[in-house]
Amino acid sequence: MHGVAVVARALATAALGLALGTATPDAAHALNIGGPGVNPADFRITTFATGLNFPYGMQVLSDGSLLVATSRPVDQNNPSFFNSVGELICLVDTDGDGVADSSFVAFNGLPGVLTGLGVAGNLVFVTSSAFGQERISVLRMGATPADPFGFIGALTFTFPPNWEHTTYGLAVRPTPAQAGSWDLFFNVGSDGNNTQSAATVPLAGLTSGTLEGASIYKVTVTDTGNGVAVAGLTRIASGLRNVAGMAFHPVSGDFYFADNGIDGLTDPDEPLSADEMNMIAASAIGTVEDFGFPENYTQYRTGSVIGGAGIQPLATFQPIPSPNGAESEGPVQIAVAPRYFPAAVNNGIFVGFHGKFDGAEADNEENALVYLDLGTGQHFHFISSTEPGIGHPDGLVATDDSLFIADLSSTGFLEGVGTGVIYKIRALSAPTPVLAVSPTSVAAGDTVTASWSGIAAPTPTDWIGLYTVGTADGAYLAWIYVSCSHTPAVAQASGSCALPIPESVTPGTYELRLFAANGFTRLAPSGTFTVTASSSVTLSATPTSVPAGGSVTATWNGIAAPTPTDWIGLYTVGTADGAYLAWIYVSCSHTPAVAQASGSCALPIPESVTPGTYELRLFAANGFTRLATGNSLTVTP
Repeated sequence: MHGVAVVARALATAALGLALGTATPDAAHALNIGGPGVNPADFRITTFATGLNFPYGMQVLSDGSLLVATSRPVDQNNPSFFNSVGELICLVDTDGDGVADSSFVAFNGLPGVLTGLGVAGNLVFVTSSAFGQERISVLRMGATPADPFGFIGALTFTFPPNWEHTTYGLAVRPTPAQAGSWDLFFNVGSDGNNTQSAATVPLAGLTSGTLEGASIYKVTVTDTGNGVAVAGLTRIASGLRNVAGMAFHPVSGDFYFADNGIDGLTDPDEPLSADEMNMIAASAIGTVEDFGFPENYTQYRTGSVIGGAGIQPLATFQPIPSPNGAESEGPVQIAVAPRYFPAAVNNGIFVGFHGKFDGAEADNEENALVYLDLGTGQHFHFISSTEPGIGHPDGLVATDDSLFIADLSSTGFLEGVGTGVIYKIRALSAPTPVLAVSPTSVAAGDTVTASWSGIAAPTPTDWIGLYTVGTADGAYLAWIYVSCSHTPAVAQASGSCALPIPESVTPGTYELRLFAANGFTRLAPSGTFTVTASSSVTLSATPTSVPAGGSVTATWNGIAAPTPTDWIGLYTVGTADGAYLAWIYVSCSHTPAVAQASGSCALPIPESVTPGTYELRLFAANGFTRLATGNSLTVTP
């Protein structure tokens, strides 16, 4: 385990020193927000947790709990962010009031100064930026998010002495067309304020290579069950001074990242160049894109473009109004805006600005939380740099309806214990997606019907997965897009699909889960249902093409416990079991007679049935316990 210690869930909240509890009037008005078109009444703003040790990276887990990367000072007499041990803490809001009411340590013993944090399937990636101990650790979650994590290995960096910017930014995406693998992106900062030499950084551990400064790299991580395989070290961007924040757009897949500008050459608090927001389109990821540092940049305050070579930024963060208005300096983490936020703030990116490096929060006039509108390219201060009690709003993570903000230290000082705070901003008008499954009992090899509604911002790649109850979101057993196939079609806010249960699925309790946009942003779970042993019942329809007004022959076999009221229905493929278009009992009429374990009947196709693809389904005993689904058949005009 390389000296890494695991702490069990049972660690008491009191031992962590966290202040947790229930929402109060003060918690409900924790921050002041504003900006063009922003109405604070559209949001619930709460202090999610206090008493944290330098919270930074955050991720929302599949059970809704918040995983936080924290750095616990080692020397209690001289506590410092920079002399710390890394701890991953899970915060749980059981009653949904926007305030965490319990917590536990999921993992500890990592090198300190934790910054980046990512989750992919059962894997957790966390960046330690402590001087001389820089690494990205790879952990595995337990059977449920509430179980302790296990250590797999690490990517270790050996930075030359006096290298100014090391590694801080981290992002993860599913590897395109490669199930069970994820692309891990990370930065290597520049070795100087306004320079990048030819010096390189050795990478070792789970993979090896040589890294150039002022760059972004990616590797592909494949989960092998007992470990991971890491391969494909690729440089994807150069000419970047120090990228601490990066994120993928959940719909387009485009890669956004914020770069820190050059500090003033005489007064470090007066930048030479403006901080930037940059982007690489999803289709361009893999080639080295040059963004121009150090010779090319946008001058701070004047907006003058110096040099002009390299890819120009999407936006630069100048004072508002320019040149001497409210400032935001030192971008740290970024988050794509929650899609259920009001229109004024749901088509852009939130950026947390650290501001002045270390000092009293009241003296830091550069630590705003900024919203960048991707439609207009304009930005504004969503939370002002003069907001009292905010030190460094460095950490951000978003869900469909909420934005979490981690204040590294509410005092502004990077020394001390328990000064970190997390806030939660939730849209009050967010709809609640619903997912239902029928029937509640089905044999392996048969199908269930998944019905959903309430997706406020549907995409063609929203999808539904089959899961054993309690397993991680990456452990799906079968899946379909909302197109009812493995090929995306059109976005659907509501609909239903038949999802086949693989014959290999063992008897037990299962559930469906609805996710957004080819990712693991969970929109809704279904209720549970039971899968029984694979059924030997068969059902077929002949002929496979018939005109409306004609009939097909339904033939069945193998009903183990037949009843007189077993019945056969005609369905449009993918519709719910209650949406039958025609039906007969196994007596071949609408009047039950005798039980028949096997037999055949002619089933008339109503003339009103429109041309298309249909199927027959066999059910037990006047109910919707499905025994078998027949082959597809085509109804012609």
